[in-house]
Amino acid sequence: MSVAVRPILAWQHDPGQPTPPALGTVSENGLSEQCECLAERVGAGGLDQHALEPGIDDAAAGRAIAAAGAGDRTDVGQLPILVTLTATVGVAQEHRGRVMSPVTDSTRTALAPLRASAATHLAGGGLLGLGAACVTWRAQGLPPAYLGQVAACLAVTAALVYRALPAHLPRRRFGAANGVTLLRAALTAWLVGYVGYPHGLAAAGWWVPGCGVLLLALDGVDGRLARRGGMASPFGARFDMEVDAALILVLAVLLYQQRRAGAWILAAGLLRYVFVAAAALLPWMRRELPPRWRRQTACVVQTAALVAALAPGLAPAWSALLSGLGLGALVLSFAADTVWLYRSRGGG
Repeated sequence: MSVAVRPILAWQHDPGQPTPPALGTVSENGLSEQCECLAERVGAGGLDQHALEPGIDDAAAGRAIAAAGAGDRTDVGQLPILVTLTATVGVAQEHRGRVMSPVTDSTRTALAPLRASAATHLAGGGLLGLGAACVTWRAQGLPPAYLGQVAACLAVTAALVYRALPAHLPRRRFGAANGVTLLRAALTAWLVGYVGYPHGLAAAGWWVPGCGVLLLALDGVDGRLARRGGMASPFGARFDMEVDAALILVLAVLLYQQRRAGAWILAAGLLRYVFVAAAALLPWMRRELPPRWRRQTACVVQTAALVAALAPGLAPAWSALLSGLGLGALVLSFAADTVWLYRSRGGG
């Protein structure tokens, strides 16, 4: 079943599932909870699209979306059956990975202030990343291709963020939490510039490990900011996870480039993408995993090990040992998730 991007969705009752809660009058936080709940039903195939009732048009739904995003209390009980907003589609896409129908006018109306806010943050993050790259380029006399790598990485990041913004609805601001994640992405792009330039990386000395320590310190700050400010969303969670995965991959490549570890260390950066590719081929691996602190711990341990292994003056044997221990923790975490998914494959 494909779910079109429409502001009116009817709840399809299923005797085997709990009765859906009434919407009535909801606040912004309440609306977010409804979106999450409906997204889970989409993942289970429990939502069905129905035609719009007479008298209810996209413009009216768009005004409801805008009011909810502004934090106003919006009476959605007047809409036919039980309704949600177009923001649900972004959340559902995170749960199911479905290709949605073209964005409607009401969705564009809701996205306009969010895109404007995101554009400001993306411009700031891009200038920061390029500024740091320009300073490095001039100080170390690196070729222009170094700047090109950083710029390309920043451009890809901006394009992916802009495309994923619907999953952040009904929020109208990009938010400080996503701003912190964007800062981490910009610093990761700066590290990408050193790929292919081992002499530049060696000349950077403690700047690269120092950048890694800063990235580790900022990891987790974005999540706390989002929860305290009521800005948590599937977009923010996915953005943070992808930056973590990209950072581990870049650090692993740099470590291998400096001959601090063998080619086996590249597995640290590729595990996440192999896992995603396997899920695309094996339906039982697409089940949503329960929250576990183990995953975050393994990610932090692996990142910290790679950063420590890049410390100037550290013997290659010690670098390999540290990075190997981190890789072991990561492999165990992925293995535990794979085993859980396999055992739960018949659970529906």
